[in-house]
Amino acid sequence: RKCLFSVPGNPVSGMVTFDLITLPVLRYTSGHSLASKLLLIQARTREPIKLDPTRPEYHRAVLQWEDSEI
Repeated sequence: RKCLFSVPGNPVSGMVTFDLITLPVLRYTSGHSLASKLLLIQARTREPIKLDPTRPEYHRAVLQWEDSEI
């Protein structure tokens, strides 16, 4: 039995797809925990972000410190 993973050609889309789908499957099949290893932080945006309420979305961002906040 073999798994085949196909990721998008866009580098950022490929990285997100790998982190969300491929890596958890590889971790599970090799006996590791399914717990996410991604770093989660809270930050404020300068402009509102419009999200599609019907599906998850992922947006790129550049973080910088201002007044002791991210």
